[in-house]
Amino acid sequence: MPQMKKPINEASATELATFALTVLGMERATSTMGKPALLAKIQNAWKEDFILINVKEADIVRQDPPARAGTGSGPFAGRRCATIRIHPNDLPGGDQPVPVSVNGTQIFLPRDEDIRIPYEYMEALDNAKHYVYKQGPNGELLYPPREVHGYPFSKLAVDPPFFGWNMTREEKVDLARKHGGSLKAAKEAVEAAEAAELAMLTPDIEGFGAEAE
Repeated sequence: MPQMKKPINEASATELATFALTVLGMERATSTMGKPALLAKIQNAWKEDFILINVKEADIVRQDPPARAGTGSGPFAGRRCATIRIHPNDLPGGDQPVPVSVNGTQIFLPRDEDIRIPYEYMEALDNAKHYVYKQGPNGELLYPPREVHGYPFSKLAVDPPFFGWNMTREEKVDLARKHGGSLKAAKEAVEAAEAAELAMLTPDIEGFGAEAE
């Protein structure tokens, strides 16, 4: 089940008790203890100002499988996509496809092969993380925890971001840079996107633009 961060002081007693039990392993934590007692108990072992709570997913509608990288086709043609590779592991089910849901639509992503998927599914996979603790000599949880991906993967390629018509060239380059890469790569992504937009809008008639020559 997906999780979200919630400020610890805004959490209810039930949410605090669930977090203490499922994440911190505090078997005696219950909502009947009351919020102040739960806060004190949790903050002795958890130094963050938030807790993780489960988020109910929308009803799932399954999509067609993603296209293999390099095909340039498939059910996601025309959408911003990313090419990734999900790594298998030695745990039970570690070689099975990974289910990922976005807004109630689920796709199954095969492991150990290059696949091209919508960008938002890559983001969902990147946000699927949990905390791993080391244990002390008496079984206590040692701080700080380590945040790890639930399904480790490699990001191989990402389509350039889509740009709004009201954005300046500088704003477009800045947006492209936020998605990784050098300034040169960002400028090239902007130029390629603008060229594609112009090609879509240019009427396919002989002599168009002759007046400008």
